[in-house]
Amino acid sequence: MEVKMFCGNYDKKKFYSIMGKYFAEPQYKKIMPYMSNKETNIWFLVYESNKLVGFGSLNELKNKIVFESSYVEDEYRQKGVWKQINEERLRYAEEKNKSIEVITKEEYLKKYWFEKGFEVYRQNGRYFYLRKGE
Repeated sequence: MEVKMFCGNYDKKKFYSIMGKYFAEPQYKKIMPYMSNKETNIWFLVYESNKLVGFGSLNELKNKIVFESSYVEDEYRQKGVWKQINEERLRYAEEKNKSIEVITKEEYLKKYWFEKGFEVYRQNGRYFYLRKGE
């Protein structure tokens, strides 16, 4: 699998030609209602045989990096795509020497992030706010 990164001053027309359906189509908006693309977002798109099979984003702020949206197409789940997305995001974020934050409501994901060195710094209802570093 190949990972392509979109960051900085990238070709927005090309990006939205690839990612537009995830921002616009109802079945994806239902799954990812808060997904957006801000100037500070960095996107990691995973391809297999030139087909987009998953993606993840992070938001690089002045003092921290926040992991935001991630998605893997149904037929590629349980095949290591999500893990690859997160390894790329972690590799990028750890090089920046900023704290890294992620939010989840899933216990199995909380466990995954614990294994990567994250700790819960806040809980709001079913949501866990996790941080690594600083």
